[in-house]
This record gives sequence, C-alpha cells and structure tokens, in this order.
Amino acid sequence: MLCGEGKYLDDKKGSPVCTVETIERHYKENENTCLNMCIWFNDHGESVVEKGKRKIDRVRSICNGMSKPNNVEIRYTDLDFVSEVYPKLLNKIRGLKKSEKLLLFLDPYGYKDITPEHVRDILFESENENVELIFFHPITFMYRFANRSLRDDDFKGGESLRKILITLLKQESKTFQNKDDFISTLSRKYREYLNYKIYVDTFTFESSKANVYALFFLVLM
Repeated sequence: MLCGEGKYLDDKKGSPVCTVETIERHYKENENTCLNMCIWFNDHGESVVEKGKRKIDRVRSICNGMSKPNNVEIRYTDLDFVSEVYPKLLNKIRGLKKSEKLLLFLDPYGYKDITPEHVRDILFESENENVELIFFHPITFMYRFANRSLRDDDFKGGESLRKILITLLKQESKTFQNKDDFISTLSRKYREYLNYKIYVDTFTFESSKANVYALFFLVLM
C-alpha cells in the first residue's frame, strides 16, 4: 500500500521493485518453486519523477518488465487508501482462509492518514491471526514535530501527528527526549493500545542525509 514510484531519479529501487526481485530470487533459490501469491500494489496520484504519468502506471510499467513466477499475480490500483482501499482490505482480511496469510506493508507517504484505529482493525479483523503488518515510519520527520504537536494545538502542520500521538498516549504527558525515545515510546504505546495482544518489534536504518527511518512489525500473539 502507498507503494511509491517504483524507481526514483537516482535510480534507487522502491518497495515494489524490491518485492518482485525478492520473490524471483526466492523462486530461483528454491528449485523454481514458491507459494501461490497475490500482490496488491496501490498508490494514488501523479508521479513526481515522470510528469504526466500516474505513480501506479509507472510502477506497472517497471514491474511488467521484470520476471516473476507464473503463480504470482500482481494487481495494480490507483485508489485513496482511507476511503477506498481500507474497506476493501478489511473485506479481504475477513475472507482469509486458515491456510492463507496476508503481509501488509505500509509505506511512509501515507502515515498521516493511517491512525492507530486502522492498525487495530487490520490486525484484529481476521479470526485466524494470519495478518502481519510492517509499518514504515519517517522517524526524523515525525520526531522533529512531535513535541510541538503535543504542546501547540494551533500548529496546523502537526495536526495529523497530534491525533496519532494523543490516541496512543491517552492521558499521559510526554516530552520525547530523542529519536530513540520516540521509537521506543511508539512501540510500547502500540502494545498498550492493543491490550498487549500483539508482538511489536522495530528495525531502524539511516539514510546518507542522516534521516532515521523505522519499520514497525506488528502481529497478533
């Protein structure tokens, strides 16, 4: 979900290309076999890399030029996540069989629109506990505005972040000391918010511009 451009101006690969490459590598390393898979790539809006083209059309053209196993289906959609994809996603989760598993990867561009309530419903909608969520957070950007968002209700730039933090923190007063404190607090508060019924782990990495990102891995216990 929110899969980006496929490739960027510096020719770095985005998550859709990395996904298809990983599946193809797994297929070759396992004697040309892999599980049946359906991949759903979605992003909404115009490309900023290739003017006049939709982002998902760019992803489709790149991925169509790559090899993949015949039993791997790729679906492409250009839909708003909250109003269009989210209801379809919950229906998909409800219909999962015990033998099926859904791994949902949410990219950072849409984090402002994805609330803790969305995370809760995604994880708890299946009766078979077969949904895993990887949620990508641009930590440096979020941390930069987190404390101001909590202190200043008139700070329009922090409105979406403030709603997320207030939902997770509830009545707790908090000042984040550094990026590590911000990451560990989010991890702890997700567990509390979901009544300790989920396992949460985080993986951090840093770009060449000293921007820190974190992957939050959440799964029902």
